[in-house]
Amino acid sequence: MLLKADNADEVYLVQLGSHHHIPNPDVYFALFSAWDKIVVKSPKEVNTIPVGISPSLDACLIKAND
Repeated sequence: MLLKADNADEVYLVQLGSHHHIPNPDVYFALFSAWDKIVVKSPKEVNTIPVGISPSLDACLIKAND
């Protein structure tokens, strides 16, 4: 899930029980094609999810041929 608090600009990837801050739009668009999948929640709801490690600045998604 992609997540942000309603009072902040930071976007997070929620994966394996943690939220991971996506550091900038370049990293976001290397991973996802549009902003429309972001779920907006209250800061309290976002903060109940443990913090994980942010994706690196050169993050990308890959898929095997099979």
